[in-house]
Amino acid sequence: MSWYEHLGRCICFIVCRNHRTWERILKFITRRSDVHFTVIDLTRHTHHSAWHTMHNVICGGTKLMDGYLETLRRSGAKISIIHGDRDQVVPLECSLSIKARLPDAEINIIRNANHNTVIFGRERDFTRFLGCTWESSSSVRTS
Repeated sequence: MSWYEHLGRCICFIVCRNHRTWERILKFITRRSDVHFTVIDLTRHTHHSAWHTMHNVICGGTKLMDGYLETLRRSGAKISIIHGDRDQVVPLECSLSIKARLPDAEINIIRNANHNTVIFGRERDFTRFLGCTWESSSSVRTS
């Protein structure tokens, strides 16, 4: 493991372990009683956890990924993947790989959206999409 990976892990550990302190400091500096959820997410979801989430869960870097996908396939759960066509954090190939393993999965590629703007800046559209997805999922289960 390289020195910068060790350094990154140490910084991430310090940020995550002390997230409440960072949030209090930010509240004091900004003189606000609430901190935007993206800041809270940043203090709790660091590069280290993001890296392992993406590679171990989303992109299938783990030996267990095929088993997870098979469990989802057998469950009959509706799977809907939302992906920005300009996402540089999670390559589109990750979503396409899941679609190849789960042919019934629905992929929604959002034009001109990156990893963040899939949600930010289009909150109403995103919320509407989630509502329709959940509504259609519940109607499938009750029929």
